[in-house]
This record gives sequence, C-alpha cells and structure tokens, in this order.
Amino acid sequence: YRQRDESSSFKFKPLISIITPTYNTDHVFLRECIESVLGQSYDNWELCIVDDASTDSEVRKIIESYAKKDSRIKYHFSKKNSHISMSSNKAVEIATGEFISLFDHDDLLWPNALYEVVKAINDTSDIDLICYLLK
Repeated sequence: YRQRDESSSFKFKPLISIITPTYNTDHVFLRECIESVLGQSYDNWELCIVDDASTDSEVRKIIESYAKKDSRIKYHFSKKNSHISMSSNKAVEIATGEFISLFDHDDLLWPNALYEVVKAINDTSDIDLICYLLK
C-alpha cells in the first residue's frame, strides 16, 4: 500500500503499455501472468494482448474474461498464425502508452515492478530505455 500511495504523488505518471503475445498458452500460466499485472502497485498501465491464432479456444475465453473485468486490458485475436514478432508488433499498434514493456505470456511481474520503473523515470528525467534481464 505504501507504494500505491507514493506512486500517486509521482510528478510524472506515464501510461505503461505491457505488450504480451500469446499462443496456446497454458491456462494456469496465462491466468498467473495476467494476475501479476493486475497486482501491480503502480496502476497506470494497459495490458495489450495479441493472441496469435491459438487453436485452444480456452485461451481466448480467458483473455476475454479478464478484459471484461478490467478496462485496462486490450486484446486482439489474429485470424492467422504469424508468430511472436508480428503479434508483438500488433500489440504495439493497439498500445497507447508513453512507454512499452515486453512481457511474455508465461512470465510474472513482481508487484512492485512498474512502480520501480516509474520511480526510476521520475528520479532520472532523461531515461529512454530500461532493461532488466533475469539470469
């Protein structure tokens, strides 16, 4: 809760577009992925999901059900499988944020992830790129 309070006082509160391509994602992983975004302590984000023509219809149902619950979740269902690069590009097309975050369909965000990014942006005004790689 402290981070929610602190982030509300940030001078600069950019919209972060989280770009997530999906394809036949394991249902548990997909739910956990989306829940990890919903659990962010910084709340000015949008989750832009593009499903790359999954043959598993449940994947689309899961995405639609979350989008109905939270208007920050946008989605597009591709009719033809075009692979991760094209799906990511399509997600960027529906994004409206000032910053883009690439996020795989089976990854998880720590609850403070976006808070830390926006805090760094506020602390250092000339940031254009933040990279974080897990080993």
